Amino acid sequence: MKERFLLAALALAAAGAFARPPNYDESKVAPYVLEDPLTFADGRKLKDASEWPARRKEILEICSTTGCEIQVVPGIYQLVK
Repeated sequence: MKERFLLAALALAAAGAFARPPNYDESKVAPYVLEDPLTFADGRKLKDASEWPARRKEILEICSTTGCEIQVVPGIYQLVK
């Protein structure tokens, strides 16, 4: 459930749905926790790269049921490699 909310929030933020003026004062930021993308929905941690396809499939299924979209960010592969 938390992953669905996180992915939906990211999609809305990327779409500009949060049209507020920027906040430059960190003391005004509400506390938040980013979910670990390397943790399965049942709480298991990925042990190695061979488990990533299953986790990726899980993330895509969450997106298909919540209506969020995953987009390729230009340059992301340069950051990963």
